[in-house]
Amino acid sequence: MNLTLFICIILFIGAAQGFLLSITLVTIKRENKKANLILAALLFIFSFMMFFHSLNEIQGSNFTRENTHTGQTILLLVAPLIYFYVKALIKQGFS
Repeated sequence: MNLTLFICIILFIGAAQGFLLSITLVTIKRENKKANLILAALLFIFSFMMFFHSLNEIQGSNFTRENTHTGQTILLLVAPLIYFYVKALIKQGFS
């Protein structure tokens, strides 16, 4: 088996685990509901990026040219979500 294919399989498994964990965080009824929702969004974005990165490695450069802007646009959401996640954890009445 090719090393690149092995790494892509591991990335697919990690992305699937991230998707499942983000779904689990949305359904948990705990005291930090807003922080959990923001963390679920972050996990979903990272899993989405891992999935498309590994799909890009398998399918080659044709897939990259068509979907370059999607990954770059989604990457811009990471920093504000991290900021709001930390703020939701620190501040008691975060809304």
